[in-house]
Amino acid sequence: MLMKTAVVDDMQSEALLLEGFLKEYSVKTGHDMDITFFSGGESFLEAFEKEDFDLIFMDIYMNGISGVEVSKKLWESGRKYVLVFLTSSSEHMSDAFACHAFDYLLKPVTYERLERVMNDITRSDSTENIRLTNGREEFVLPCSSFVCAYSADHYIILITSDGEEHRIRGSFASFSDAFEGVESFMVINRGTAVNMDCISDIEDGCCVMKDGRKLPIKVREYGNIRRKWHEYRFEKIRAERSRQ
Repeated sequence: MLMKTAVVDDMQSEALLLEGFLKEYSVKTGHDMDITFFSGGESFLEAFEKEDFDLIFMDIYMNGISGVEVSKKLWESGRKYVLVFLTSSSEHMSDAFACHAFDYLLKPVTYERLERVMNDITRSDSTENIRLTNGREEFVLPCSSFVCAYSADHYIILITSDGEEHRIRGSFASFSDAFEGVESFMVINRGTAVNMDCISDIEDGCCVMKDGRKLPIKVREYGNIRRKWHEYRFEKIRAERSRQ
């Protein structure tokens, strides 16, 4: 299926770099993409009134109307699309989440990071995305990008697969409730949860994550957590073999 894609950025060199990476991804994966470049939010909104876009990459800060302002107008349209923000700093992630963005890319964009985001987009559906709240704002988190999280001073520190740490305001109980039904999600201690797909080993009372991070397990639950992880791995391997 053809994925109609818009790249909205007033920096032509960066837009061309992203366009090249998207074409490379298209060739490697077989996902056909029709890519259109817009040098500003105004010109994109004019086009958006006349045609639909499946995927939108948009710079947050541009001359004229900002990406945040454009995204609010997109949301008001009620139409279906996937929005990925482009930003020079992860400090602006809260802006992306508040505007219902699927994800964001730090500039300068690398192919590896783009590939991870595109893989999340192309395989995502309603069962693979989690809706979370940051204060009063709601955002979508792909399950595959969740690594682990722990509570600290009325915040949840969320670690994602790109190695970034994000502060989310809210209770750990509410955060955990959002993952109800997600098999890979596991609470290992008070205020600490992990993605079982991201565990390298369980030893010495800790979950050893694939990124090297060690997270303490509640002592009384150590045996249960270790058993749950092994059962999860076994079931996943068995399911993969049955599809071969």
